[in-house]
Amino acid sequence: PTQNVRSYDTMTIDQIFDLGWPSLIENGFVFLWVVQKALMSSIRIMTELGFHLVEEIVWLKFHGDGNKTVKSYGHFFQRAKEHCLIFRKGVTRRECVTARLDVILSRRRDLSQKPNELYDLVEEIVPGGNYIELFARDNNLRRRWTSVGNQVSTDGLVLRDAG
Repeated sequence: PTQNVRSYDTMTIDQIFDLGWPSLIENGFVFLWVVQKALMSSIRIMTELGFHLVEEIVWLKFHGDGNKTVKSYGHFFQRAKEHCLIFRKGVTRRECVTARLDVILSRRRDLSQKPNELYDLVEEIVPGGNYIELFARDNNLRRRWTSVGNQVSTDGLVLRDAG
């Protein structure tokens, strides 16, 4: 991993897929956050691994006051959004969330903290599922999810409901 300007370790796309997590999924969904420059290569790799692109969700980020979009550096435009690609493998197409938009309008919070709306959407698409988040941080921990990452402070790297 190399250090980037955001002061956290990063990995190349190949390193991320070489972790072996795709082989753990025989029947399920993957919600994959990707930066703009990795969009096409991520789709290509996931397709080669037997996953089918189902949808894309775009997170449009706002400042805390909600009046202005966040602007990050990009190669051509300033970035105010993040992409979350939804892939499936071994499951039939689901038409269960047609009332939802493919855009999440939410404020930016802590570093790399994803919007709660996405977790809610995942739980709606896969009710009662086994949820895991890779590269989690303490600010991303959520009940009923297994959270794994080098910045998770819990001893077992797992956060589960007691009951």
